[in-house]
Amino acid sequence: KELRNLVNSCLNLLPYEKRRLLWFRYWKDYSYEQIAKLIGISERAVEGRLYRAKEAFSQVWKNQ
Repeated sequence: KELRNLVNSCLNLLPYEKRRLLWFRYWKDYSYEQIAKLIGISERAVEGRLYRAKEAFSQVWKNQ
C-alpha cells in the first residue's frame, strides 16, 4: 500500500497528458493502437509520448 501511495504521489506531479498516457498503458493495459484511437494521435506519437512520460516519471521518482 505504501508503494501504491508513493507511485500515485509521483504520478500526480506529472502533467495531465503524461499521467493520462501512463494510466491508459499501465493501469488499463491499453495497446498503443487503442490509446492512439482514443486520443486521436498516431501510434508512433503514442510511442514517443509514452517514452517521454516514462522519463518524466523516472525523474520524479528519483527526487522522492
